[in-house]
Amino acid sequence: MTGRTHIRCRGAAVALVAALVATGPSCGPRARTPAGPARLRGLEQGSQALDRARFAEAERAFREALQVYRKRGDAGATAATLTWLARTARAQGRPILAVALTKEALALYAQVDDKAGAADAHSELAHASLEAADFGEAREEFLWAVANSRAARDPSREAVARLGLARISVVHGAYGEALSEIGRAEKLGAALGGAAAGRVFAEVGALRGELYDFAAALPALERGTRDLLAAGDRRGAAAALLTLGRLQLEARLRDTGRENLRRSVDVASGLGSSQLAAAAAHEAGDILAGDGDEVGARELYEIAERVYAEVGDRDGAGRLDLSRALAELQRGDYRAAVPRLERAAATLEVLGERYGAGEARVLLARARVQLKDAAGAAGELQRALDHAAETSAPELAWRAYMLLGHLTETLMDREAEAARFYEGAVQALETMRAGIDFVAGSGAGGRVAGVPDDAYYRMTRLRIRVHRRSGEARALDQAILVTEQARSRSTFDLLARAGATLADSPEQRKRARALAGEERAIALGLTRPGIAADTRRSMRTKLERIRAARAAEEQQAMRFAAAQAEPVTAAVVRRVLHADEAVLSYFLGPDGSTLVTLTREEARAYDLPSRDALERLTLAWRRAALKGDAGRTQAAAADLTRLLLAPARDALHGKKRLVVVPHGPLWLVPFAALADPAGFLGARMVITHAPSISAWLRARETPHGGQARRELLAIAGSKPRATPAAEALTVRGFKLGTPPRSAREVYVAAAAFGVDRCTVLAAGAGEEGLLRANLQEYRRLHLAAPVICAETRSPAMQPAIALGGVIGADGLLQLREIVALSLPMSVVAIGAIEAPADLADGSSFEALAHAFRLAGAGALIMPLWEPDDVAAAAFWTAFYRGLHRGQGAADALAGAQREVARKHPQPRSFAPFVLIGAEGTR
Repeated sequence: MTGRTHIRCRGAAVALVAALVATGPSCGPRARTPAGPARLRGLEQGSQALDRARFAEAERAFREALQVYRKRGDAGATAATLTWLARTARAQGRPILAVALTKEALALYAQVDDKAGAADAHSELAHASLEAADFGEAREEFLWAVANSRAARDPSREAVARLGLARISVVHGAYGEALSEIGRAEKLGAALGGAAAGRVFAEVGALRGELYDFAAALPALERGTRDLLAAGDRRGAAAALLTLGRLQLEARLRDTGRENLRRSVDVASGLGSSQLAAAAAHEAGDILAGDGDEVGARELYEIAERVYAEVGDRDGAGRLDLSRALAELQRGDYRAAVPRLERAAATLEVLGERYGAGEARVLLARARVQLKDAAGAAGELQRALDHAAETSAPELAWRAYMLLGHLTETLMDREAEAARFYEGAVQALETMRAGIDFVAGSGAGGRVAGVPDDAYYRMTRLRIRVHRRSGEARALDQAILVTEQARSRSTFDLLARAGATLADSPEQRKRARALAGEERAIALGLTRPGIAADTRRSMRTKLERIRAARAAEEQQAMRFAAAQAEPVTAAVVRRVLHADEAVLSYFLGPDGSTLVTLTREEARAYDLPSRDALERLTLAWRRAALKGDAGRTQAAAADLTRLLLAPARDALHGKKRLVVVPHGPLWLVPFAALADPAGFLGARMVITHAPSISAWLRARETPHGGQARRELLAIAGSKPRATPAAEALTVRGFKLGTPPRSAREVYVAAAAFGVDRCTVLAAGAGEEGLLRANLQEYRRLHLAAPVICAETRSPAMQPAIALGGVIGADGLLQLREIVALSLPMSVVAIGAIEAPADLADGSSFEALAHAFRLAGAGALIMPLWEPDDVAAAAFWTAFYRGLHRGQGAADALAGAQREVARKHPQPRSFAPFVLIGAEGTR
């Protein structure tokens, strides 16, 4: 689904998802319905209607049965029927009603002392609370469900509750707890049989898939599907096959993935419910379209379209129009997309689906932009902004403002007006961020609507254009400010994905992380279609309350300000620069990039190629260098020098110190290895990297390690224990063992200052040693352990340092744990790295730089690729010798690189290590 709008897998199969979730993965009251024709008939009719997504019919049947059971005074049957009614209400998007019905059922179960029924009701109440975004209540109810299931000795119901607890842990960023609950549910499921086991393993697979642990998710889903089909649970099997097919496509198992998506449609069709079959075909079509299979998607869309028309499902038909129109837009068939989008927007507006209608209007505007109908596109976008305001949807406003800015700039040539629209997009992004937050979805507009950084990039480009035309210094300052905002937002996004917070105490961190997770879940939940108006109002109120509470937690933290972008002007930077210093600040965009050069004499801006072009060149250099291909390495380095440094030739003339502020893939570029006719850049300049200009200024002005009594803490890591996180990395090809040189490395570091002034923890101490050490005592920290830079989207698999040890859930020091440490040190050095040769995204390096900066470190030294043992030993010996002589960290690093280069002149040997932070720290 890469690159497709978040309409995908969110609106298309609402009927299917609602019906499948309605009964949940548990056995449910059906398995324990009391005998008797009247009882059986009342619940069976309703449950059959619910199976077929006939919600009104199901509700009517359950209410009729409820009247009968209440008249008879049958508390058990009344409670079971209330639970079914609650599930029906939840499937209809009315979780508040579901909560009220379930609480009534719980009271009746208590009267008859029915523990199994109470477990069902607690689980249903928990699911309804999740739908209503009440996560604290949901956790409490799942815990009650576990207790009642155990009392009833019912492993099936306990497994359901455990999986619910795991889902809440995922929301809160507590991935270790989530994996633990998933493991318990798997053990319970293994003891079950039939449909009960199938439902458990299907949900286990879905949860592991959310964590991108495909190696464990796919077998679980395959087993769950087999069990469900064997037990005749076609509804559950259809859902499991949909999830299995989607994950197989993401795991690049395309043939089997497509086969399972089509099987899901066949299985859903066999239920005798046209609506379920249509929703399954729609969902499967969306997934195939996202994978680029236009033919397969078209076939499934045609099935869904025919059935939606037969059953008169206007909402489904409207959303199908959105899906089909998006496919047409992506293949450039704009004229065909326009009438389809007009019909979808009108249908959804009539049905009161303002968010979906706003999405349709944005897509319709995109089509009109391509057809050069600027006035028509502007009208559509104004209506989309109205819908965004009505639904409190800043991500929808962002997309509309971006497109307004694009058409105003390119079709109407009104730069001032375009700048105002881009400012609106930036404000919408800042609203979404609101501290540590995330952007829901990747945007529907491709190169037009853009990715989040696009708004900042286009603002920057406009301001630089004004600066060039008029020479106005204020315009350049505005461009610098916008790029600093973008970097700050990137900081928060990286930390949010890792589950990190900036709060000071463990209690604050736990609360802030939980609130941030709930905020993300509610923001995404508000984009779902079909939510009742009262539920939507309740969710908005909770979202505002949670944002306020989380902001209060973060604002109390001493380090909160450290992550904020401070206003920076060219004049301020130039005043603090020495005569031999220069700053190069890069900012990459989809159709071009910018370079701002700052020296004491002047500030200038230049145009560079697009992000994609620079990424390709960076990847070419990296592959060639790591393979030892000298010819291709030299050619790629020459191209990078021409594009990244040649425009700044005048600014760099006569300079001896360089501060590089990278962006995106440029974090992977070893600037010291770039060469021009005068030789390698690192041979004549001292080079420092920085996450942002404001972060560099702050690090430069802040003393680090001045109160330390000891010189160095050096730790040699060890192989992490076999935990789910470590196993997942191993499956992806990462070698978690510490390099053989690690033990020697820590003693080389300590020998430079004298063993009596250092502490050395040999292999096996790892994370235990780091967490137990009094870090305030040491001026420097050396970690002779590999940093794992996995290019993965999994929130549980962010960059980490494989220290091993016995404290911690997995022996991996992850981003959220680094941020939580207090490291008031001048230098933190990491000796090794595990990263793929084809790594094209520098976000892992940026994330680590931010994490150590926020932990208090003055400078971080780490490799961009794994150095060979001989060169690494020579580098560290020379580096620490330079520090001991009183050199700053950047000078010591540059001197060590030059010393290594004399014996090992290949860039792979002398250029892997970079310094990020304050160059003068010792």
